[in-house]
Amino acid sequence: MRPSIENPHSCLADEVVKELKTDEESGLSHKRAEELLKKFGPNQLKEQDKKSVFQILVDQLNNPIVYLLSAAALLAFAFGDIPEGVAIVVVLLLNTIIGFWMEYQAMQSMNALQEMDKVKATVIRNGEESEIDAENLVPGDIITLEAGALVPADARLIEASELTIDESPLTGESVPVSKQTGPIDQETQVADRTNMVFKGTAVTNGRATAVIVTTGMETEIGTISELVSSAEKEQIPLNRKLELLTKRLIWVTLGLA
Repeated sequence: MRPSIENPHSCLADEVVKELKTDEESGLSHKRAEELLKKFGPNQLKEQDKKSVFQILVDQLNNPIVYLLSAAALLAFAFGDIPEGVAIVVVLLLNTIIGFWMEYQAMQSMNALQEMDKVKATVIRNGEESEIDAENLVPGDIITLEAGALVPADARLIEASELTIDESPLTGESVPVSKQTGPIDQETQVADRTNMVFKGTAVTNGRATAVIVTTGMETEIGTISELVSSAEKEQIPLNRKLELLTKRLIWVTLGLA
């Protein structure tokens, strides 16, 4: 569930704080934070189904084109066409290795996203600054950031002093981004929202105070995680067409044989 406030980057920081019914000096009360945690849930990314290395390997081999090429290789060897058989086997091996490596890397990336949840955050509640598990943060929490810290949730900056953020996990941009606190145009793209900080990014310099606006799967990195997960479960149209073509090719090959 997403908090009612929309486009916090286009609002004044005071307006965002007011809309989220919090206070930039004292933060939320412990009771209010508990209520919001029940309402919005933990500040965590959804755990994805994990595959074993063996399952990833099996997935690369469970493909109609692999069956076709394997049969062709066996026939080549059976009829003494050794060079052709070896060439087909090499193609199969390369296809399997490349496919396995790409899926393994994707799985590792998803695991890295999960690790972002296991951090501590400095939060102000009941007027006191304390360190808590990031998974217990809620919209409306006031957090402080300093160099070396990971941003624990998407937040609107209230105060910032020489703040720069490494947003490469989100945008792929390797150069740290300078941040400021003034409102910006509503249509500004995520990568250019200089008054916002995002979950999973890292503070490279400076200090800041910010109010959390979204947590968990509602964050920008959560949206990316969801897209990656759904892309793995649903075949894109090109893949579906290739699979259909492969099945037809098998029948044509058998007919010719």
